[in-house]
Amino acid sequence: MIPKAGVVSSPASAVSSELAIPIGTSYNLHARRAVGSLVRNPLFSSILSALATWIFFYAAVMKWLFGTKNALEVLKLDLNRPDLLPWTRDSTPRLYLCSRNDQVVAFYEVEAHAEDAKKAGFDVRFEAFEDTPHVSHAKYEPERYWGAVKAVWNAAVEGEGRLT
Repeated sequence: MIPKAGVVSSPASAVSSELAIPIGTSYNLHARRAVGSLVRNPLFSSILSALATWIFFYAAVMKWLFGTKNALEVLKLDLNRPDLLPWTRDSTPRLYLCSRNDQVVAFYEVEAHAEDAKKAGFDVRFEAFEDTPHVSHAKYEPERYWGAVKAVWNAAVEGEGRLT
């Protein structure tokens, strides 16, 4: 199984807080883009990209030989636990924000993780942007981004129940 990415938003308690956690990186291409973009120097970027490729290859071989899950797969599974944090439960609303044009995390992976969370009984909200770069939704579409954040925040604080 390929790890997925998304954002988890938080608690249904009087004391509000929000947690955004990257669930992982998708296929090798997305991993190379994510890691390679960390540095501007083309040589070091290439080295980091090659390292990411090797890590994905190693993880695939280990899974094939021994059936072991890599760290990203374990994280993905853990993020769909109702007791992820001391103040979360399955009714805690989760907000997934993503872009169809994200060059770092594949849109379909975020969508799949949100669907998995929904099937597991979580209160899931999903906001798909069309052309915003990775983690830049608030910069390019601030009203829409903050509207989604405010809605999930209010649902958590007020305990509005499930929205679809």
